[in-house]
Amino acid sequence: MQDPKIMPEKITALLEANGASDISVTEYENMTGGYSRIMARFEASFTIQGNHESGSYVLRGDPPEGQAIIETDRRQEFDVLKAVKPYLNTPAARFLDAEGEIIGTPALIIDFVEAESTLPWIEKNEASILTPKLAHLAGSMHTIPINKLPQSLPKPTSGDPLTDQIMMWKETATNHAEHLPIFRYVAAWLDANRPPPVPVSLVHHDFSTANMMV
Repeated sequence: MQDPKIMPEKITALLEANGASDISVTEYENMTGGYSRIMARFEASFTIQGNHESGSYVLRGDPPEGQAIIETDRRQEFDVLKAVKPYLNTPAARFLDAEGEIIGTPALIIDFVEAESTLPWIEKNEASILTPKLAHLAGSMHTIPINKLPQSLPKPTSGDPLTDQIMMWKETATNHAEHLPIFRYVAAWLDANRPPPVPVSLVHHDFSTANMMV
């Protein structure tokens, strides 16, 4: 993914496999930032389903085996982006190479969106302006109907997120190589101090400024 000489040809092949024609891919450039995946920006024009499109796009793929800090799934990411697009201001997911047969590693293509990282934006603007925006974003995720989310996205096996968390702590206590009573203590405390039940909803697993654009 990091060789700008061969990647335009691979992207062209991926677009062709998805029914695109009249394809031009130029200005392929690796992007910095985002420690978990390899990303690159490129310009492209193509015709798909009778419509001609052109613009900037982002290729996002897995690093070489053994180099990933966390393991995530590109098909699941693609499906989730598709599902939440009607409800959240996220880049549109366009094309997927789930097995890496064309790109050489599991990868997806999304629209490129001009934006600024949160912390630099705060340094130049009034931070209080951002507070209601972040609250609205977090709340908007919870309003997405669960039945609109892809089947690949894990849901509470017990039907209750907290019960699943308690089960996780108990299983960790049993399976951990070292006997650590803290695991069972946490499970017992959570079970004894359950908050009022709430509907199951989508949450962002890493809702931090590093994962937001303004």
